[in-house]
Amino acid sequence: MPQHKSTRTRKAEALARERKQPESLFYLSFASGTGFLGAAVVRAHAILTAVQRCDELGINPGGEVACWPISKRDGRRVALDLRDRLLTAEEVIERLDGEPI
Repeated sequence: MPQHKSTRTRKAEALARERKQPESLFYLSFASGTGFLGAAVVRAHAILTAVQRCDELGINPGGEVACWPISKRDGRRVALDLRDRLLTAEEVIERLDGEPI
């Protein structure tokens, strides 16, 4: 009979695979049924480690998350004070040109 891996084991294996990739910047947008909850720009290996980084920083407001890698070119224009914290809609519009970079 085949052994099924637990969700925790599968997640740990996926995180281990991600950590083999180089780090880069990621843009995360958090939302719920009531709307936008915030955004974040963090350095991570891929999507799972980006969400994990938000959890570690205490900036994950919950809800659903969408995550995109930021190109090196675009990453250079993300000010340091916009990284590793929860951003408001106003900050995304005014300081990140209103787009997921």
